[in-house]
Amino acid sequence: MLANSALAAPLQCRQIDSRKERNACYEQQQRQGAKKKTPEGPPTDHALEQMKQENDRLSKRLQGICRGC
Repeated sequence: MLANSALAAPLQCRQIDSRKERNACYEQQQRQGAKKKTPEGPPTDHALEQMKQENDRLSKRLQGICRGC
């Protein structure tokens, strides 16, 4: 649902005939998008543990692939 609204906004700006107003629309969307972004901090211990588990699972799957076929 979020992706649909994100895609709909640029389409609305494209429909504006006046170049000046269209550029203002795009700039406004960029400002709104910058406000929504949250700064990412360093990964938490929980996130690091999840990444380690995922890497371990992937390594096990890759070891099963035949390399000499």
